Order: sequence, then C-alpha cells, then structure tokens
Amino acid sequence: MIDETGEDRWRYLTFHDLRRTWAGQLAYADVDETIALRWGGWNDLDTFLNHYRGDATEKAQVRERGKVEWL
Repeated sequence: MIDETGEDRWRYLTFHDLRRTWAGQLAYADVDETIALRWGGWNDLDTFLNHYRGDATEKAQVRERGKVEWL
C-alpha cells in the first residue's frame, strides 16, 4: 500500500525507529540527559549521548554560550 506521497517506507517502521525519533526530540528539546535516560529506559549515558544527542549544531553552541557570561 502506497500513500498519496508515493512512499511506502512508513510500513517498515519499528518500535526502535519510534523510540529513536522520540529520543532525538528529547535531546533537541534540551531535556536533561539523566531524565531522558530514566524516561527512555536507557542504562548508559554515553550510548544515549552518542546516538541521540548528535553533533553540537551552531544553534546549540550559541544557546550554550549564552549560559556562560564570561564567554
């Protein structure tokens, strides 16, 4: 079954795909990593950060720089 966009890839989504998207949105929303770990059931902070936090975008760097007065 193909939807009006001509794509049928949505039929192959897994629970892991949805969880990964959810985790990415938590990271993008700047939810504290330890809270995201608890909510998502992850055991390892490094794994979460490596897979879901992603690279520090320019926008994120500007935001974080604003949190430190002396920078």
